[in-house]
Amino acid sequence: MESRPRAELVNSLAGFKSPVLVGSVSDEGVHNLSIVSSLMHLGSSPALMGIVLRPPGEYAHTFKNIKATGQYTISHIHNDIVKQSHRCSAKYPEHISEFEAVGLTPNIYNAKHWKAPAVNESYIRFGLILNKIIELPNKCNLMIGDVDWIEINPRLMDQNRLKFDLNDICILGVYEYYKTSPHMRLGYEEYPH
Repeated sequence: MESRPRAELVNSLAGFKSPVLVGSVSDEGVHNLSIVSSLMHLGSSPALMGIVLRPPGEYAHTFKNIKATGQYTISHIHNDIVKQSHRCSAKYPEHISEFEAVGLTPNIYNAKHWKAPAVNESYIRFGLILNKIIELPNKCNLMIGDVDWIEINPRLMDQNRLKFDLNDICILGVYEYYKTSPHMRLGYEEYPH
């Protein structure tokens, strides 16, 4: 198969995923924003998250920025910002901020050590400190981060539980976005004695 159809097919094999925006900043202070669909929960205590980034190359600004600064953000995408978010998949020159190019607003967490921007328009955003980079067999990189801070719109919280709403988006492959809807909630299972 040709490259783009193959990428779409193989990416679709994993089923529906959450598209998120990864915010980073260069040593020169240029804000960078990229869209990924590889966010993974890797543990709760300590809170670890992972993302997979393509092999480093000319346009690997996100990888270079995270490696250089040791910090990055994740901002969830909702229906109102999905088109702007998808435009972050274009290969912008290093001196261009995707925030400005697509019309999203950088939000810097209020901490002295924090410089990587999150997306102000996002309802769920969190900052990560780089813990480890694992090179995968295909030369992609698994970026593992310690969750440093979390900001959630209060309307999405219900008794310490995050509740997504009908405005949420998931992605199949690399181009098709879907809206989510609640189906059911099941309780914690214990082995019957």
